[in-house]
Amino acid sequence: MSNIISDIYFSRAFRRLGGKTQLFSNYDNDHYHNRLTHTLEVLKIAEEINSKIEKPANKFILEASALAHDLGHTPFGHAGERALNEITYQVDTLDKTINPDFTNKIIFKHNYYSAKVLLGIYREQERIDKILIAIVNHTELDYTHYTLSDDEKKTTLSFYLSNYSRRKFVLNKMKDSFIEAQIIAMADEIAQRISDLHDIMLSKAKIINCDKFTEFLPKEEAEKILGYPNSFRVKDLLSVLKDFLLSGISYDLKTNSLIMGKDQKHTMDYIDKMRDEVIKNVSVISEFDKHSTEVIKYLFKSFYKNPKLLDEKTISNTYKRIISIYNSFDEKVVINKQFQPKIDYTSIDEKISYLTSISDICINSIDKKLDLNKIDEHFLKDINSELVYSIIYYIANMTDRFANEKYSELKRKLES
Repeated sequence: MSNIISDIYFSRAFRRLGGKTQLFSNYDNDHYHNRLTHTLEVLKIAEEINSKIEKPANKFILEASALAHDLGHTPFGHAGERALNEITYQVDTLDKTINPDFTNKIIFKHNYYSAKVLLGIYREQERIDKILIAIVNHTELDYTHYTLSDDEKKTTLSFYLSNYSRRKFVLNKMKDSFIEAQIIAMADEIAQRISDLHDIMLSKAKIINCDKFTEFLPKEEAEKILGYPNSFRVKDLLSVLKDFLLSGISYDLKTNSLIMGKDQKHTMDYIDKMRDEVIKNVSVISEFDKHSTEVIKYLFKSFYKNPKLLDEKTISNTYKRIISIYNSFDEKVVINKQFQPKIDYTSIDEKISYLTSISDICINSIDKKLDLNKIDEHFLKDINSELVYSIIYYIANMTDRFANEKYSELKRKLES
């Protein structure tokens, strides 16, 4: 397991984080945080938390978990994640693009997908259970109209960890409060508040009341950030606020849990409220979110209706996995021939033709009932879901820039 940290650092998924939005788009200001700067700040804060508690975590597990926790994040920040969540859960039917009868309703969650991405990067399949658990548990953010039950969470996570040999063990241990998982979750929360506040100030949003911090911070620290925007230096806030929040963290040996002080929680809540106000009232964010949702949904619809628009690697890998699904079917001899993939298909055009036929069948069946037996229904649902989630993952891996460029390219191709 010794090279997993190196594998993360040198992976494409890690580098792409630099092109993914945190709160404000980097198109507007080079100094806004992105997912990569956020990740590095989570790592640093996690190390500082670990250095001050009585029962330190395993440093190796902590570092790997911090570096990997957002590997599966979408372009356009949480706006992109919400859009993919709606697509996968059929909250939005996308103008009858997807037939919900032939898709697995497994919602997109960036923390679950981060675990899947890590398994793709680190192929040794050694015991990285605690790392996976820390990644999955770093956030409880949920975009569905109701909170997932424990059984639904298990089903969802099982789907994302399907290639992990110790999947059952991870699922059974998900509720164990490993100290590494607790530290990553708390470090993520602190880093997010600090970076969001920094970026809000950098954006000169009128909503912020810097004097409010005199209620939370020690007097000598509060004086450092008063006078905004004239004598105030934005970077001072990160250091002052981080140290203040960390000063309130303690470890309870009896309950094996991290605890944050009352004053620190109050500060975190204040930043939350301010951030929510900014998201609600600052036009540059609402316009960005609206554009992001349009881009994500347009990309999905375009790729699903026209699989030939996907890159060759995605097409070949999707077809390969469909072959595997077909081979695993005990009753494959009775599956309708129009659904059967041909094992001897070698050209990319043949694979595209097959994937297109599957999406066409599912799209055309939305308003028309297909006369299928249970085996065909089951198989069609499995292979169509494979296509749907291949597209979802392809989009989730994109940077903001690449997603925007692909959106413009497809607009020209399909609407000219």
